[in-house]
Amino acid sequence: MDISRRAFVKATAVALASAAAAGSLASMTGCAGGGSGSTGAASGGEGQKHTAVCRFCGCGCGVICEVKDNKLISVTGDPDNESNKGLNCVKGYYLAKIMYGDDRLTTPMIREDKSTKGTGEGLREASWDEALDLVSSKLKETWKSDKSRLAFWLSGQQPITEGYACAKFIKAGLLSNNVDPNARLCMASAVVAFMNVFQTDEPAGSYSDLDEADVFVTWGANMAEAHPMLYSRLTARKLSGEGVKHYDLGTIRTRTSASADKTMIFHPNTDLAIANCIANYLVSEKKYDEAFVNDHLQFKQGTEDIGNSFEDGYDKSEIGSKVDAVSPITFEEYAARLEPYTFEYTSQLSGVAVEDLKELAEVFADPNKKVMSLWTMGVNQHNRGTWMNHCIYNVHLLSGKIAQPGCGPFSLTGQPTACGTAREVGTFSHRLPADLLVANEQHRRYTEAIWDLPEGYLDEIKAPGMHTVKMFRELSKGNIDFMWSAHNNWAQSMPNLTRFLGEGADNKGIFDTFIVVNEVYPTLSTQYADVVFPVALWVEREGQFGNAERRTAVFEKAVDAPGEAKWDLWTFMEVAHRVLDGEKIGSEEAFARRHLPGAQHLPHSQITAERMAAWPAETLFVVYCAGPHCNGADVAALKLAELGRPVKMMLGGLTGWEDEGYAFVSGK
Repeated sequence: MDISRRAFVKATAVALASAAAAGSLASMTGCAGGGSGSTGAASGGEGQKHTAVCRFCGCGCGVICEVKDNKLISVTGDPDNESNKGLNCVKGYYLAKIMYGDDRLTTPMIREDKSTKGTGEGLREASWDEALDLVSSKLKETWKSDKSRLAFWLSGQQPITEGYACAKFIKAGLLSNNVDPNARLCMASAVVAFMNVFQTDEPAGSYSDLDEADVFVTWGANMAEAHPMLYSRLTARKLSGEGVKHYDLGTIRTRTSASADKTMIFHPNTDLAIANCIANYLVSEKKYDEAFVNDHLQFKQGTEDIGNSFEDGYDKSEIGSKVDAVSPITFEEYAARLEPYTFEYTSQLSGVAVEDLKELAEVFADPNKKVMSLWTMGVNQHNRGTWMNHCIYNVHLLSGKIAQPGCGPFSLTGQPTACGTAREVGTFSHRLPADLLVANEQHRRYTEAIWDLPEGYLDEIKAPGMHTVKMFRELSKGNIDFMWSAHNNWAQSMPNLTRFLGEGADNKGIFDTFIVVNEVYPTLSTQYADVVFPVALWVEREGQFGNAERRTAVFEKAVDAPGEAKWDLWTFMEVAHRVLDGEKIGSEEAFARRHLPGAQHLPHSQITAERMAAWPAETLFVVYCAGPHCNGADVAALKLAELGRPVKMMLGGLTGWEDEGYAFVSGK
């Protein structure tokens, strides 16, 4: 799409503002006027084509959607997309089919008799106003009485814009951190490991490494089925590159094993020993990259006894409270911990032959071999998933095979935008947008400035809320009064379903909780819902997906949603208006706590001709807000200028004033 980042941001901001002002998001079609891939409007005609991103996995493959008479008739690979380069897997070719099932949800549904929960009966059609009013009243009732009993479970199937809006509504509007995405179940271990090892949740490699690697090592990853287009790039490299090899490690053989040069089947949970064995060989035989290790690495020891996090009360237990503790160690101390992992011991433990372990270790030891490790849920949903992520990183860091073309460890995500919507925009219970953390005071201040909130406003959510598993545990105990899930079939996919569905010893919450579900088709979860919102699917709205390598792709609206189905974004905004309109942020209190000497509290919403008549026409107004990233002062300055009033902006705001060491007036 031929558009600059600045132009895209500007166009998107204008589109969002226009849509909000109009009370509808129907105008948000395409990107900056439709984008270069669009050849017509979505309403009909011949041969219209729109660019999009496949929503079946985290590869982020680009596709071209052909539309006729407001219906998607074909999907082909987009040759300009850097993820799949024009290729498509069989799932991608069938994208259009998912939109036109006979049982597609097209009208809001309300359940009036909770005794019918868990059955296919009991839901009746309703108008949008009736359903929105009911959800808003139940949400506001719980919010006003005890917002700790609210819960929101979001999804990597939501585009980035929708996830961001939800996060802002819940965290800033409702002042609740009880929001989490389904990515928690599949990616939490990878996220923690990223943060522990690299201090940021970002991968060190990219898909282009697939085209340059000499050796591929798959750890518990069936790429042939889970990430077929990335697998096609792996096999293409094998066929085109001389001497390129693939080692497949797992507990079972898969379709990916069929094309591997060597498959190593290990006993469950012993892959940690295999990675430590490789590390031990590199260290003991002095075949590690000494210069890289000395210049770039620190060695730390984590907590050894971490218990089992699936136990109730784990977070507040003695073990749970200390699980993140680390302490510095020397390289020699690290080497000593590796010593037990000899080839013989590891072979006996894992069931992998000694000669196979040696061969793999030699691959990492060879300075002339570019090695790429790839893994999915076999590692990330491991009983010790974070540890296993650490172990793979350790092997690559010791060998220096990282952050170079064709080299690196690569955790592959499962959902189309688990990285973008879930991890980058703050839909986790412990996060704010842009990888910021609710527990970090500086991060809260920065977010307040971005969101035009009074300083200190977000301190109410400085403690993380309920993560996914805790959320459903509390649901089962009857401690959740209102839960809203979007594009999640939790009644089928959650572990320990007997408990969570109210059929175990606790058997409380599922029937007493008011449950809202945003969905496109009937699922087991809609059978437990009190209200079902029919929502637009994929290219029935526009948005953005962030793939496994953190490449963000914009997709266009190509067709209209069927019946009365609406965008998630529209649905959440409508409820937000009903719940929050008339509610005060409390800026007067914030102003009283800290303001500039001589300043008066005058929010830009109060800048009217009538209000400004209290000052002489020649009065010079100096406007400021929380900090340099806050746009409240910009809005105030514009309003004053439009009224013909002299105005200047103090660009640094409160932050700049403090940085200069000037004093504040406080009402404390």
